[in-house]
Amino acid sequence: MSITIIKGPSKSGKSLLAKSLRNNAVNEKRGTLLVDVEMADTFAMLEKILIGVSLPRPAEGKESLDPAVWQKLPWKKDPLIVVVGDKVAALEKFEKLLPGFAKFFGPTYVIETSSTEGE
Repeated sequence: MSITIIKGPSKSGKSLLAKSLRNNAVNEKRGTLLVDVEMADTFAMLEKILIGVSLPRPAEGKESLDPAVWQKLPWKKDPLIVVVGDKVAALEKFEKLLPGFAKFFGPTYVIETSSTEGE
């Protein structure tokens, strides 16, 4: 399991690199979550790495799920979570909903891309 954050200028190929990492993980039959667009629904996004169940909703008046509950869910094998550029806020949403998310799915790596455009 790991979380990979890919940063860099808009024309640095970061989305292409993210898709390549995702495709490689899929070929290895690993769970994969690619965050490259704005998320409208945190639950729907996280459910992409669950096997056959929906992510429970927090109890009324709560903003997060108990780690003892969500960590026992049937998560896909060895998931790779790839976050592109300014979508890092998604990790904050995941952590708020699932306290301990980064530790559970980590370690976290950061890749900095660059552009050779204009050389």
